[in-house]
Amino acid sequence: MMKNFLAVGIFCAAIISAGCSRAPETITVEHTVSSGETLSASLSDNAITPATIAEISYNLQKVFNLRRSREGDYYKVVTSTDGMLISFSYYPQRGFEYYEIAAGDDGKFAAEGLAMDVKTTTMTARGEVKSSLWEAMASRGIDGELIIRFAELFSWQVDFLTDTREGDEFKIIWSEKVAGSGERQKRRIIEKIVAAEYINRSEKFVAVGFGNGDLDYDYYSPDGKSLRLAFLRAPLSYRRISSYFSRNRYHPVLRIYRPHHGVDYVAPAGTPVSSIGDGTLSFKGYSGGYGNLVRVRHPNGYETYYGHLSRFAKIARGSRVRQSQIIGYVGSTGVATGPHLHFEIRRGGAAMNFLALRLPSNKQVPVAYKADFGLTVEIALKRLDEIR
Repeated sequence: MMKNFLAVGIFCAAIISAGCSRAPETITVEHTVSSGETLSASLSDNAITPATIAEISYNLQKVFNLRRSREGDYYKVVTSTDGMLISFSYYPQRGFEYYEIAAGDDGKFAAEGLAMDVKTTTMTARGEVKSSLWEAMASRGIDGELIIRFAELFSWQVDFLTDTREGDEFKIIWSEKVAGSGERQKRRIIEKIVAAEYINRSEKFVAVGFGNGDLDYDYYSPDGKSLRLAFLRAPLSYRRISSYFSRNRYHPVLRIYRPHHGVDYVAPAGTPVSSIGDGTLSFKGYSGGYGNLVRVRHPNGYETYYGHLSRFAKIARGSRVRQSQIIGYVGSTGVATGPHLHFEIRRGGAAMNFLALRLPSNKQVPVAYKADFGLTVEIALKRLDEIR
């Protein structure tokens, strides 16, 4: 929604040459940019003269890309009653820099970018799940970006689509960078999650952020194991599971009982499918009942299968694949009753129940950083315990 503020103020100055005691009135326009609105159109709608709009655009573009003007950006323009520019300030909604246009001693206008005074603050929150993690965290005033970060943080331990239960609890400590003041000028950017906790079916998962020197900031369990496990909990965003791992499952198409060595994830056709871990693409093509199939070979003898795909991602057989990299898209090729992903994991050729698998960890805190990490964990656990 467009926010607009128009104020007329009177200021006085001694103009010696004219011998008068009061300068002309000024007009101040404050405005928050709406969706799809350009700066020049906005200024025009607020009765700024074409000459002044041209002056603002000419100078501002030297320090700010006008194409980056976005909904929520705020500006203030001061003009004389005859429409001449006195000053202009522009505050992008994102970032900690703002821009000013003012006349110099020579009377010529110039623009400059100025840094806001930024402060870092630490925030905490806790809550209990009633229907979903999103609802529980949003009800505590936590914005969507942070909710997504929290869910991604524990995505290797908890599948929030299937594992979330009423009564689950969360705690979170995060840092924010804050600058400016006032509704229009204040800026807030989430910096990082410092520590977090999620209790799922009475099982507690704790994440502690740690980085030191050459060690990149990452998240670990209190015993120093990386939360980024070798495999994701699921290879896609899905609606439900239609078939589970079974040694004797009735096949709805073939109408016979036979082993089902995988998990069938129901999702709309075209849903991206990702590799659950780093590896090498060992097969890509059509394979009988699997239809369009991708196989990825992982370290330690693991291999994963992704079947019934509608199409493949542009990646060649033998190529390196990274965890979360898209390798194909949900379909219903091969023997399938509808759009879904048939997913299997095997080790040494033997099929495994993926949903019951204890996923292997990726890495641990290096020995050289153990002491510093131990202190970080001690502080983090104490702070989590103090959240009420």
